[in-house]
Amino acid sequence: MKYFLLTLMASALLFKTDSVSAQKRKINIALFTSLYLDETFDSAGLPIKGKDFPKQAIPGLEFYEGATMAVDTLNKTGIAVGLRVLDVQTYKDRPSSNNARNAIEFADIVIAQVPGTEMQQLAALAVELKKPIINATYPNDKGVRNNPYVYMANPRIHTHLEFLYSQLKTKWPQGNTIWMKRKDGTDDLLESMFLSVRASDPGTPLNIKTQLVDPSTLQQAFSSQIDTTKMNLIIAGSLDEEFSLTLAKAILAYPKKAIVQFFILPGMENNRELQKPAHYPISLWYTTPFYIPQNNAWAKFVDEYIRSNTFVKASPSVYKGFELVYYFISIFSKHGHIQVDDPTDQLFKLMNDYQFKPTRATGSLAGTVDYFENKKIYLLKRINGTSLAQ
Repeated sequence: MKYFLLTLMASALLFKTDSVSAQKRKINIALFTSLYLDETFDSAGLPIKGKDFPKQAIPGLEFYEGATMAVDTLNKTGIAVGLRVLDVQTYKDRPSSNNARNAIEFADIVIAQVPGTEMQQLAALAVELKKPIINATYPNDKGVRNNPYVYMANPRIHTHLEFLYSQLKTKWPQGNTIWMKRKDGTDDLLESMFLSVRASDPGTPLNIKTQLVDPSTLQQAFSSQIDTTKMNLIIAGSLDEEFSLTLAKAILAYPKKAIVQFFILPGMENNRELQKPAHYPISLWYTTPFYIPQNNAWAKFVDEYIRSNTFVKASPSVYKGFELVYYFISIFSKHGHIQVDDPTDQLFKLMNDYQFKPTRATGSLAGTVDYFENKKIYLLKRINGTSLAQ
């Protein structure tokens, strides 16, 4: 059923690329995403259905659905919005294409839900053409520098680690904090980032141990590090899902789980095994910039609309598409440009509390802005399968 409904959405893209209400000066959006339309339609131009539907197209289609919902909602409030959708996975819409340049030239705002290389190319076009571009989901700056037109909604891993460190120090200053990692280059880099955050602490730094472990002998290594006289803060210092899962199993097998708090890095919370009831006994924590409070009215509105039209629950991609379009278009409508320092614009935040701050990379010239990054991150604890902000 879900794939069938997604093909209907893909079909609609062929006809619904501009949405406008009234004769007012409209705000134009160029939305770049990965729709894989060349693979979504067969040689006869008909949408592919069922199991042959390209699964990699689903996040882009869902983001597009959320974006069109926001456009329709804004149009009904009297803010005229035009939407042009470009599929970066097709030759004609790639960032290097004339289509992409023309779309950005014509747009007031560019919203990009694309991989890193495409984001880097679009950011270069945006600064050349002086158009604000919203990096909707990619959590990396990809070397973007001196580009105050870029707004990164999904923070970098370094920003997550800064926030995690501050939370550990605030909540468990006397805890037995252990960063566990594999023998792996990426794990080494993550450890280096975390320790650099500790080194920049202007106060008394948190006492942190680092432990290199072999996943095959992790159970023994884990038990040997536990201090039974205090709370133990175990951090899975890896972006490898299997490592986080193996460490979770070691905690499950430990008889005194009440003195262990388990922290995983961004993205690892989506591991389906970790979400199963078997892991409920673990005190599992993670950081995220995207958190919908229970009973949020806007979230209910989006979910009810999606359920009534597609008969499935709204996905995170739908929420993100809706919220980002609504937020930035509302700001542009009010100010005539994008600015993120007006406290009265809090009213435009529907579900998440965005906090975009100017960011300068190490070595950048003083007084320059490399990009604006969302610094608002939530610390969530998963309790019986439900994640709650702490």
